[in-house]
Parts: sequence; structure tokens; C-alpha cells
Amino acid sequence: VLRRAQRVRDARRAAEFWIEKVAPALDPQAKRGSGDSLKQSLVSASRRLSLFLNNKYMRRTLALPPLGPRLDVGEMLDSGRVILVPVRKEGPDGLGSQAWSVVLSLYMWLVTKEFLGRDYADNQQAVVIVDELASMAETDVVVYADTILREARKFGASLLLGTQSLEQLPSGVKQNITINANQKWVLLVSSPGDARDAAKLLADSEIDGDSVMGMPEFSGYFKGRAGTASLPPALLRMLDEITLGQLPDRGALPQAEPFRPSPEFDEALRL
Repeated sequence: VLRRAQRVRDARRAAEFWIEKVAPALDPQAKRGSGDSLKQSLVSASRRLSLFLNNKYMRRTLALPPLGPRLDVGEMLDSGRVILVPVRKEGPDGLGSQAWSVVLSLYMWLVTKEFLGRDYADNQQAVVIVDELASMAETDVVVYADTILREARKFGASLLLGTQSLEQLPSGVKQNITINANQKWVLLVSSPGDARDAAKLLADSEIDGDSVMGMPEFSGYFKGRAGTASLPPALLRMLDEITLGQLPDRGALPQAEPFRPSPEFDEALRL
């Protein structure tokens, strides 16, 4: 490849540098000397690049033409559309643990950068949903989620985090989630440790780990905020299961009752 590049006028100088300087430094038979520092630099660089070169999905991405398909994250956040980013670690389409971590972290960095770079008056609302947050505890995703919680709300960002366990999150991030998340849902948990963490998240003297572990099936605690007022946690139950049988003729369907909001609903709207 380098010999062919020597025949291309614009690439000749670069090709000669690689042939005359780099190749001898990488020759395992070469004597130790001034080339060692160059060799070490190249080895260090190759370690960093190996993730992108050894992973087929990364290679395909790098092979896209410079003016080809691209992601404009700012445009996506302002579009009002649902954008799904399924990044798999395992399985036939899995990226592997290293590439998975890099892609997730890069994407969340772009999202955070776009929010924080907005004009203060441009507060187009956008919701970022991160599922299975605890599985990303060792990546930079939790750092960017923390930044969005603390800094990006004034720029129109809303963040919805889902995790089966708070215990796996870094203590600082867990504390900031507790402080900065205005709405908190606690569903069924599987361990006393998670139950205690969930009770602390709800911060109510009447709810402890036993209360969370003893929740009825298909129920969950919700704690919210309306304006500056913090609402006490409420135990809510999901709608009963509905089985669709044979529907009658359209003309025989009963007329729907008009919607009459409860006083509590009116009060919630007022707040």
C-alpha cells in the first residue's frame, strides 16, 4: 500500500515518511536506539485504536464517506420524534463490552453537550430515557445522566432513568438522583437492600424497607412534586387486567360516560 501511495503525488511525502522512519522503528530485528520512542508511541496509539479496528461495527462506521449518513443529535432532540438507540452488548449483533461502553458514552456525551449548548431561551422540551442504568454503572453514562439532572433541566431536558437496583450506582450519582429527580416510582424489589434504598428514596417516615417489600402485587409507590410543593408518597395500583372477548356490533356498543374529573384531579391541575 505504501509503495502504491508513493506513486500518488499528494501522498508521496507521507508514504516516504512511513517507509523510511516508521517501518524501521517497528522492525523487530532492528537495534535499540532512537527509534524506540517512536515505536512506543505507535504501540500506544495502536492499543487505543484497536477497539475501532477490531470491531466490525466500528470499522463499518469509520468506512462511511465523510459526507455520508450522520447523526445530528441536536436536530433529533428538537424533532419531537421518538428516537430509539438499541445498543447491545451480547448476542449476534452485540458490540462486546468495550465497544458497547464507548458507543453509549459517546452518545450520552453528545446529548449532554447539545442540551448545555442551547440558548437559555430555547427550551424545547425533550425527554431522554435510559433503561437499565445500573448495568452502565462502570461507564460514563451515569456521569452524563448526573450532569443532565443537575444542569440541563433549565435547557428543556427531562431525564427518565430505569434501574432494578440503586446499590450498583456510584454513591455520588445515587445521591444526586435522590436530590434532583422530582418524580420517583418504586415498583417491586427483590432484596432487602434494594427495599431499604427505595424507602430512603421516598423519604417518608411511614415507609421503610418492610413497607416496600410488602407492597401488594401490581402496585408501586409514587412520590412527586407540584411546583415547589413536595407531595407525600402514594401507593398506586395498576389497572386490572382486561381480556378482550368477542366485540358486539358497533351499533350495539354502549355510549361512553362523559369524563368527570375528581376533586383530587382538579387540585392536581391547580397545583
